[in-house]
Amino acid sequence: MVISNEAYLRILIVLEIFIGVFLLNYMETKFEIGQKVYDSVFFGSAEGIVKNIKDILNKTVLEISFEGITFRYNHESKFIDRVDDRFITSIPTLSTKPYTLEGFTQESIIDWSKYFNTWGIFYDEEEDFESANRVGRLHDYDNDNIYPFQTYGGESYMNFKPLTEEQIKIIDLK
Repeated sequence: MVISNEAYLRILIVLEIFIGVFLLNYMETKFEIGQKVYDSVFFGSAEGIVKNIKDILNKTVLEISFEGITFRYNHESKFIDRVDDRFITSIPTLSTKPYTLEGFTQESIIDWSKYFNTWGIFYDEEEDFESANRVGRLHDYDNDNIYPFQTYGGESYMNFKPLTEEQIKIIDLK
């Protein structure tokens, strides 16, 4: 079968659009609308709020309000200049926690109380996940403890991974 150059170009364009939409839908952002954020490089100790997350030409743009003025960052948390849309830095500066140059983080902040009474897998070290784990319900979380996840049986572990609905059905938990 032979296809014309015009048909071939149309197929390529459709594929490019499909791949772009697919990547956009699966692109992760560490931020949510309404979340408190920090950019100690440009705004010192000021607290910002994620006002909007937009798709502009298949690029994720975060709109952040610092002291009532909206600024933009790309999906990698790089500051975008307000005048000419260029990146002001080559490194990410938007953070989920206040930081100094030594404490910058984009570690996800999880509200574990949402998972209280949820079935999951408790374990300590990552390498022990397959061999030394326990299935149970999360009873409590203590951020100040090296073993922050507590079961209803009073046992404490370093890590907790919630089970999916499918896993709960397969194991037949209620």
